[in-house]
Amino acid sequence: MPKVSEDADPLVFVPDVRLHQGILSEFGRHLTADWTILDFGCGHGGMVQAYRLLGLQAFGADVKVERPGEWLRPIRTAAGTYTLPFDDGTFDFVYSNSVLEHVEDLDGAMAEIERVLKPDGTSLHFFPPRGRPIEPHVFVPLAGMLRARPWLYLWAFVGVRNPFQKGLGFARVARSNHAYLHSQTFYRSTRDFTSRMRRHFRTVVLADRQMIAHSYGRARRLAGPARLLPPLAAAYGALHQRCVFCAK
Repeated sequence: MPKVSEDADPLVFVPDVRLHQGILSEFGRHLTADWTILDFGCGHGGMVQAYRLLGLQAFGADVKVERPGEWLRPIRTAAGTYTLPFDDGTFDFVYSNSVLEHVEDLDGAMAEIERVLKPDGTSLHFFPPRGRPIEPHVFVPLAGMLRARPWLYLWAFVGVRNPFQKGLGFARVARSNHAYLHSQTFYRSTRDFTSRMRRHFRTVVLADRQMIAHSYGRARRLAGPARLLPPLAAAYGALHQRCVFCAK
């Protein structure tokens, strides 16, 4: 999926809503106007606004919410745990996009998502894999797996920067990347992700093929080949973007 700014026009996110609808339909779940939806890790709420512009009952939650209100609420945190500010069984559908790689207490997060879902509720989670060739936050090759100081200093020295680091010295960039990767990212193997999810959900399926089939970006070109060659979809998920479908 193409990257867009969280403060972009909400209409920019409408294709993501269609992507969710397409993937869910392949699992026999049809997103309708009577569903209640939660964006777990909503950021500025652009996706939530896109859902609401389409007439859907969407809410968002994040650890930091700049303008909290009825449909954007802060997640309560204490001693590294998360508590969603919603009652049990509130939602039909919960999704997250590029969030789970930042969650240290994944078991706690999955337990909360399970709690706020209705008995027949579902969730979709998109996140970059540990083995992605270019780590999407610091832009350092293989930094989801290799995050030792010498590796980070090497790439900072040859000029690798993310958009917020332009003009900074290499030592400062390397120190910043080291601190960020060790405190703000918690990359896990796909097996670890799915095994933890299975503690809370009856059904856990890698939905990489379905994600490709309904993508609105360049990945859509792989839809036909991935249908004929399932390992191609698995490789895309392992190297670029994972999608996991969960159902209670």
